[in-house]
Amino acid sequence: MSFTQADQTRLAGSNPCELRQGRYGLFTVRLAQLDPGAIQAHLADQVASAPALLKNAPVVIDGTALTRLPSIEQARDLLQRLVAAGLKPLAVALAPDEDALVLQNLYGLPTIAAEHARRQNQAGVAAESAAPAAPEAAAKPEPSIEAAPTSSPSAPSANGSLYVHAPVRSGQQIYAKGRDLVITAAVSAGAEVIADGCIHVYGRLAGKALAGAQGNEDARVYCLNFQPELVSIAGQYGLIDSVPEALQGQAVEVLLDQERLDFRALGIR
Repeated sequence: MSFTQADQTRLAGSNPCELRQGRYGLFTVRLAQLDPGAIQAHLADQVASAPALLKNAPVVIDGTALTRLPSIEQARDLLQRLVAAGLKPLAVALAPDEDALVLQNLYGLPTIAAEHARRQNQAGVAAESAAPAAPEAAAKPEPSIEAAPTSSPSAPSANGSLYVHAPVRSGQQIYAKGRDLVITAAVSAGAEVIADGCIHVYGRLAGKALAGAQGNEDARVYCLNFQPELVSIAGQYGLIDSVPEALQGQAVEVLLDQERLDFRALGIR
């Protein structure tokens, strides 16, 4: 099957695809149009801009925004071009109404739930969990594989935020599951701070900051000295090169605006 011109221009913007980071650091290639050459060039540029982060990174292919499936030849060409761009196709995102077997035969890869479908499912589960459950139906808490050990002193606050009062050094990872993360010291290059809510850094941020890790698009990042290797909100990420030069090293607020990162100066005197 072939794609029509309408299929190729369904998503806003001129980029043929979007590379964004989801749960557990896994990247997703969201296809806006099926132009393998343009996709390869766009992704190769992104890999070249951050080789330490993206070179040979495993990715999920998300074609749920397209109205038709590619042909077998198109799917094979796409996989080859993703590899040529420096990425490793790992799986294919599956929409609720799609046939997993068809996608598996088409791409030769396993399928996983698409990010937007997973969020909708989580919202439904959360609504159901608000009702009292019988003792025998209570589910065991899901173990967190994202919460990495850290030697930095930390403690929960009265409002549930996780406070960290010591520097977060290179190689360390802090994860505030289901809450905000407040750091009153510096975050070094090579360190990673993650929160399901907002991230506040009252010091220099030189490492990676990932807010809204479970898909909360209202999460924000606040920092007094903004020099991150990478910043992400709900999977939409940006590198230091994407931060306006006038804001680097300044007090900054980062939020999502129309699924794009927006960097704003904080009015601090």
